[in-house]
Amino acid sequence: MRVGSIFKWGDYEQQNDPRVSGRLFIFFGCSPSFLNPIYAYIASTTARTLYYKSGSQYQNNKNIIWFNQGECKFKEECILDFDRYFYYDIELNDIINKTVIDIIPDEKLRMIYDKIYNCKRIRDGIVNDIHFCFNGIGIKNLKKRKQN
Repeated sequence: MRVGSIFKWGDYEQQNDPRVSGRLFIFFGCSPSFLNPIYAYIASTTARTLYYKSGSQYQNNKNIIWFNQGECKFKEECILDFDRYFYYDIELNDIINKTVIDIIPDEKLRMIYDKIYNCKRIRDGIVNDIHFCFNGIGIKNLKKRKQN
């Protein structure tokens, strides 16, 4: 699976919205291949954008990216929120055969990386793994976190 792939996980067990079959995720890379198991770094989108508008519950979340309806084949406006929906403990083998819907363009991936870099919830080592994966697809000159 390529970095930036948007994929559908049809039988995702933690799906909370009964109106939706499955859930959309974006793949940002994985842990080093010498580790066993290899973990995928993914984030889920949410179409509940009302929670992010002025006066709403998550209006102050800074580590978010908006997608417009139709952008990257999203059927409706949605948000990628790294403070709430970033996952680093799912094995790569669990997602490798999922249906890819689209690939996020490199310029949007650069914007996304800035949010990942600034998200304190994501550990330094994981940010640096993602940095390595972005470099691997030609997205270079990104900031790298110093590890403690």
